[in-house]
Formats: sequence, C-alpha cells, structure tokens
Amino acid sequence: MASILFFTFQSASHVNTRLSIVDRLLSAGHRVGWFTFPGAVAALAHKPGLDLLNARHPFPRVESMLLGSSAKARSEISTTPAAEAAFIEDLYVGSVRPTVETFRAVIRDFDPDCVATDGRLYATIIASALEGRPYASLRAALILCQPPDLDYPLEQIVAGFATTRAELMSEYGVDLPFIGLDAVSPYLNVLLTPPELVAGIELPAHTVALGSSIATEQRTTPPFDWARVDASLPLIYLAFGTRFGWRPALISILLEAASSLGQVVASIGAMQESDSFVVPRADRCITEAFVDQLDVLDHTAVFITHGGASSLMEAIERGVPMLVIPLSLDQPVSAYLVERARIGIALRPEDVTVEAAGAAIRELLDPANGYRERARALMIAAKTHDGAAAVADALVALATGDRPSGSPP
Repeated sequence: MASILFFTFQSASHVNTRLSIVDRLLSAGHRVGWFTFPGAVAALAHKPGLDLLNARHPFPRVESMLLGSSAKARSEISTTPAAEAAFIEDLYVGSVRPTVETFRAVIRDFDPDCVATDGRLYATIIASALEGRPYASLRAALILCQPPDLDYPLEQIVAGFATTRAELMSEYGVDLPFIGLDAVSPYLNVLLTPPELVAGIELPAHTVALGSSIATEQRTTPPFDWARVDASLPLIYLAFGTRFGWRPALISILLEAASSLGQVVASIGAMQESDSFVVPRADRCITEAFVDQLDVLDHTAVFITHGGASSLMEAIERGVPMLVIPLSLDQPVSAYLVERARIGIALRPEDVTVEAAGAAIRELLDPANGYRERARALMIAAKTHDGAAAVADALVALATGDRPSGSPP
C-alpha cells in the first residue's frame, strides 16, 4: 500500500482533475491525503476515505489567493498589465514564505511516500524537497509543451521575476529547471492530456502525457432546459471559466457574432446578475450563470472558450471544435495546441470583432473545412486512454521506488 499526499490550489480545475485519480487510489486500497487552499475544502470535506489535512492544519492567509477568487477582480487584473504582473508574482513567488512551513508540517503529519503537487505551487515543491519526499507535478495546463518561440504576456511577466524566484529557491537550497511559470520535477511530470494532442513535441525529461482526468461527481448545476433551445440551429456555446469570465464588452461582441450563425448558450457567471450587461439578440442567446458544461458540450457545434485547461480537455473529450480566445496565464499555449491539431481557431482578444469572430465561427461550422471531423478523431483517440488510472499507477510507482531513470535517489 502506498501513501500519497496531494497539494492543490483552490480552483475547480485544479480540484476536479485530481478527483478521479484520488478515487482510483482509494479504491485500490492506497492511503491518500489532501491539503488545499481554503476555498476548496467544502468540495472535499465528505469524500469517503480521504484524509483532508485542512482539518488539522489551518491554512495561512494569502491575500493574492483571496483576491484571485473573485471572477470580476481576477478579470479586471488580467486586463491591466502592471496589475497582472504584480498579482502573478505575489501569487506564485510571494506566497512561498508564508506557507512553506505549513506545507512541511502537513508532510510530516501525513508521512507520505510521495507528494502529488503542481509545478506552480512552489512552496510545496520546496517543502517536499526539504522533507526528503519525491514529488510529481500534475498539470492540466500545458506550458511544458510550449514551443520556444511562442512569445506571450505570461512569458514576459515571468522573465520579470525570474531572478527573484531563483534567489528564493536558492534560499531554501532547491535547484530546479523552469519552463515559464512551471517548475520541472526531477522525478515525474504528468500532463493530464491525451498524448495525441502533444505528439511530436519534445517534452522535458521525466514528463509524460497520460490522458485527461475529468471528474463529474462534483457538478452541482441544475439540468439545462433543452426545451429553450432551437434544435434546428447549430448550437454555439460560450464560456470563459470561473476566473476570467467578467468580460462584458468582449462577450457582447462574441454573442452578437455567434447569434447570427446559430443558437447560443453562454455561461457568464456573475455577469448574469449584472444590470449593466445587456444580451444582444435575446431571441437567439440563452445566458446562465453556470451550466453543466459536459452536458452542453454534448450538443455543441462550436465552443467559444478562453482555453482554460479544464475547458480544453472537456472539449476534446466531447469532440467539439473550438474558437479559443486566450485571456491570461498560459492560455495562449492552449490556443497554439488547438491550432496545431487543427481542431479550432485562435483569436487574440484585441483582434475580436463581430466580423472576425463571425468569420471564425463560420469556418468552424463548415463541414468542408474538417474541424469537426478532426475533433471527433481526437476524441476517439482520447477515449482509448484511462488518464486517471494511468496517473494513479504512475504515482504508486513513484511512491514505491520505481522511479524514472536519472531521477534523484
């Protein structure tokens, strides 16, 4: 029996992509612990067999995490370059000293054989190294796949604090390579994506793509009322996730473009309650704060997305072509991979007009262009991989000493 400790951020994408992996480990009789930022505790509190260590270890107050939990605040930050840069540095680098001793205490308490964390949660990597535990970086975002010549705002932001980050790591005696924002584990880096999506890309040492891991049991949104949808029209679904969705001007343009070409369903979060947001073409646009995304994707012809990791994987799992409009962080990498696989089109936010968005949607809808056919082919390939089982097996192998060649002793 292996003992494996998970560390995650609090966002739904980080939590949900681990749930199926944890289920596989627990069902096989392994001992599993989890420690996370406070916002995710409620979703995990009643999971049978899971040792939720937040009950024994209070989480230090981290202001950047609290600020980032508001969709409106996070979206407003991401549209102001200086604020975005300061926020990202504080979130990933500034949070280390206030939290690292807590993470060390959690490791000593649970006493895991290995740690499963995130390449951006630097404090957990430092804590694992100081406590002598091998650690795996589990990533749904695909920054480790980015081509060296892909220039986007996050790369410039990271370059601005790279020296500070290196000095911080040196302070704790930890020496790691980085690709952009992500630390590369010398033990194991798992990409939660179908290997077909990244085929032909040279990955870092000890890095594998094992398939996606999508949990469904945590979805609590009510069933969508399909009687409201005009089934004679192609369904165009728009969602920008839980953290970047407050983009009223951009969403208005996209709704106007999409509603001229089909029936639109849009998940717009807190904007649903905003009196200042006016929905164009209300006869063609159905807006909700949140919907069951997998249910809607089952009926979708084109998905307009920001390219968040969970949305990307869910669209691939459902074989849906995408119009990707990257808004922040490493979403331009998702856009690059979607265009590389020819399963979608990418537009920069500043390039979005009614005309440009309409042309992209029209191209994606046209069967002659093959986007749907290629997306379906990738879906079929993705379904041959049980990502959750493969990741669980890889973690058990790491925990029991079956480590990749060249990894630390």
